[in-house]
Amino acid sequence: MDFQKSLLIFKKVADLKSFTNAADDLELPKSVVSASIARLEAKIGTRLLLRTTRQVQLTTDGSAFYERAEKILFDANELETMFRHSSEKIGGILRVDMPIGMAGKLVLPNLWEFVEKYPRLMLELSSTDRNVDIVYEGFDCVIRVGKNSDHNAGIRELGKKPVINCISKTYADKYGIPKSLADLKNHYVVDYALRFTEKNPCFEYYDGNKTMEMPMKHIISVNNSVAYHSACLAGFGIVQIPYIGVKELIETGVFIEILPEHKPLPMPIYFLTPQKRNLPARTRAFLEWLETKMDEYCAPSGN
Repeated sequence: MDFQKSLLIFKKVADLKSFTNAADDLELPKSVVSASIARLEAKIGTRLLLRTTRQVQLTTDGSAFYERAEKILFDANELETMFRHSSEKIGGILRVDMPIGMAGKLVLPNLWEFVEKYPRLMLELSSTDRNVDIVYEGFDCVIRVGKNSDHNAGIRELGKKPVINCISKTYADKYGIPKSLADLKNHYVVDYALRFTEKNPCFEYYDGNKTMEMPMKHIISVNNSVAYHSACLAGFGIVQIPYIGVKELIETGVFIEILPEHKPLPMPIYFLTPQKRNLPARTRAFLEWLETKMDEYCAPSGN
């Protein structure tokens, strides 16, 4: 087995912290993966990985070796693909994670365009509202909306998604329509909290200088965007939601935009990669395609 292949196997085991998961991901027998690591350690002359009953961890030497191996693999991939101008030559598996709403509203409705342009590329699309571990979970790229705290990743801002305040007609019929910030004391919000132990239900708005938070009552807390949307539809309270996600419901009167002069700031959309440079050709192709779709996705509301 050549040295570059051994480095690839080593990196996969280190990323996934598991020989079994690495073997499954690479579609190789576990015995081949184990033997490759053993030969690599013998060749290098040091232990690179510590095997425990729960997971695999890098040794001190392994961590230093990983950084150099990662750079070699990225440089080799860049060298291999730098003259590939034909989309037909871009292939392999691209593993992506993105928010549920973005997958349903933007990517999947337009994905045939990308697939037909890159017929040798297979997409594994994960959609979740939690912050995945881009390295440990083995993603090539991740799209995140809102605040980003992953300073170890390569980051590119794709745009900013306008957010509006909404209630459903069901809620309006029961509680009325708030006309001012003062009216909010008589109303409810749908609380969005990824962790239910960290509740801070409030109405957020930008006053021209800074973001303000007005505490509010709530009936229900939810932890994902699908439930957030559904809770508003069922009449449980005000939501502050990307305009693109409710555009059709606003136009048909099922949702009602409220307090348009007191909107939150637009939400930034980030494209994250495990490495900060030398993107693989397949990742770069997906990024470039996604950028062509952002104008429509980030279009402001009519108010």
